[in-house]
Amino acid sequence: MRALIFAVLAACSALCCVADPVVAQGAEVVTICEAPQGRSAILHGQRYRWVDDGLSGGRITILRNAGGEYDLTIRGLAGEFSARSDGASVTRVQGGTDTDFSLVATYPLQTVEVYQVELDAQGRGSLMWTTSKTIPARRASVFFAECRREP
Repeated sequence: MRALIFAVLAACSALCCVADPVVAQGAEVVTICEAPQGRSAILHGQRYRWVDDGLSGGRITILRNAGGEYDLTIRGLAGEFSARSDGASVTRVQGGTDTDFSLVATYPLQTVEVYQVELDAQGRGSLMWTTSKTIPARRASVFFAECRREP
């Protein structure tokens, strides 16, 4: 049943992501973060359990267009989607350069993600990504990934 829920959500995400408004405006790649790995606490009633979690073989690409707007493309087992095209508001909340900054992505279905990025001038460095969501299950997660500008 759980796999079916994830498959349905992935299909809906794919249908929603026909056009990526930021990429379509000629966005540049700030960095590409490969295979984020971490842990999630999943709440079931009054109890929770910790599980290993991540995007094995996946990646997060951070993009910025000429107007200074950011977007994230997330690729995992279910495919690839843009945060903005999936309905998220992506806002830079900290940092004055593309070497040390934080982004917050707020999705319509009760999901909030915080991306903390620390890079050198060549776009290499690290990403710490936290997420809190309620669908398909209440969970809080923290992930870490190494980043670089070119795939």
